Amino acid sequence: MNGAVEVRKPPVAADVSVFEFGSVAASADKVTLAGFCPVSEELEPCRWEILPASGSDAPQFRVVF
Repeated sequence: MNGAVEVRKPPVAADVSVFEFGSVAASADKVTLAGFCPVSEELEPCRWEILPASGSDAPQFRVVF
């Protein structure tokens, strides 16, 4: 999976999967590209945000399904 790590969080309202990969330590930008991708019967686009890194070990990419 090329360094990707699945991070399981306790379910809030439904089963949620979070994939985090990359490291802001390898980048001069120190930001995380975060995406939320709804899983439903309808085709819905993912929503993306650029967030400031929360620490030196923060991922470069985070996708929530």
